[in-house]
Amino acid sequence: MKTPRLFACCILSLAAGWICAAADAQTETPAKPSPAEPKLTIVNIASHCDWSWAHTRAWHENRYADMIHDYLMLMRTNPKLVWQFETVNEQLQPFLVKAQRQWPGLIDEFWQRVKEGRIEVVNAYSNPRLSEVYPELFVRSLVLGK
Repeated sequence: MKTPRLFACCILSLAAGWICAAADAQTETPAKPSPAEPKLTIVNIASHCDWSWAHTRAWHENRYADMIHDYLMLMRTNPKLVWQFETVNEQLQPFLVKAQRQWPGLIDEFWQRVKEGRIEVVNAYSNPRLSEVYPELFVRSLVLGK
């Protein structure tokens, strides 16, 4: 059976990585002390939402809509907060549907934050290795992505 072997390979790879990292940490020279006060600190807040096979699509849609709601609430109290938004079908569409029912005022607020540059619309690309992706999943992704 392929699944237990694949799982075992993943665990062994992780363990090997941890062992190498621990060995490197013991041989590295100590880092120079950092300045007491940094001149600039940037924290990048981004999200990559993806429908998976672990939960239902409804579960994901509800979770991602709530996530946008939560970011908008944070933006109200943190005027310098900027969030990077990635997916339309996984994040935006479920948010718009749920907001229409439960938080109608947040739709305009969302678009206002986009205009202000506080919600940055970004995009990510995935280049799967065909040996690591089941052919059916690869074809589904191509069909959904066109």
